[in-house]
Amino acid sequence: MELLHRHNILFVSEDISNTPILTDDDISNNPVITIGKDEDENINDKIPDNIQDQLDTDETRVKIASEDISLDTTFLSWEEVEDFLKDYGQRNGFAITKYRMEKNRSMQLITKRTFVCEFGGKFKSKKLESALQAGKQRNIRTKKCQCPWHINFTFPERATCITVSLFANQHNHELRPDAFEFSSKYRKFTKEMIDEIEIMTRYGNLSITLQRNLLKARFPKMNCSDSDLSNAIQKFKSLDRSNMHNDASDLLINLVQKKQEDPQFFVKFELDNDNRLTRLFWMTPEQVVLWIKYHDIIINDNTAKTNIY
Repeated sequence: MELLHRHNILFVSEDISNTPILTDDDISNNPVITIGKDEDENINDKIPDNIQDQLDTDETRVKIASEDISLDTTFLSWEEVEDFLKDYGQRNGFAITKYRMEKNRSMQLITKRTFVCEFGGKFKSKKLESALQAGKQRNIRTKKCQCPWHINFTFPERATCITVSLFANQHNHELRPDAFEFSSKYRKFTKEMIDEIEIMTRYGNLSITLQRNLLKARFPKMNCSDSDLSNAIQKFKSLDRSNMHNDASDLLINLVQKKQEDPQFFVKFELDNDNRLTRLFWMTPEQVVLWIKYHDIIINDNTAKTNIY
């Protein structure tokens, strides 16, 4: 027996070690888990009796249970469910992903949801069978091992909270304490992080090292690799390269317009093969007159590629 606290309510968890386990093959053969209109109906009655026999194959011989989740645990929203499962997965060494959901026909509100282990299911190649037979494409390794761990939640139309309708707490693989560090599920940037990266990249021009240190200070629980951060930075750098309305281009356009308005306005510039401004020099008509008149005592300070403004 285990005591769980949720929303200041004391729950007593029951031993569910004998609960039948739903494998990926059964999920494929039964695309929808039906809970039934009667809220008291036992969902375990819908699971085939031969499930346990299928778990004794070589692929699923390893049986490891993670932390128990009481069937009495309740949630007020689906966002709360996702936050709970994220923390649960981090504590137990595996990532949890969304698998299936059902909505009611009248209001299109989510009434049922299934979450599975990241190793659940069976890899299905998207490559053409003809290409595989011809040897033009090669198969790659996959982390999918048909892990049977999954949990179902239900939120009936007249209910006031979301409840756990089925919890199959069994894995066929080792749990990894470093899952939080290496799983792609936990390496996603939040919107707040993306906004910070955009500001530091487009307006601060900060290096990846400085950005990583600042993000770690701002978001202590952030976990991302240098490659993830580099991809995010390059995304905003690409936007700047495609956007011609930056400070250098605006300055050049303004100077060219002035020369068109007044031929005495002097502008000289050079662009490289990538259409980037490499050299720029200009003089107003008044400066040209003064230069001609006092060329022996006036010095033009050409600070191309060194000026900061």
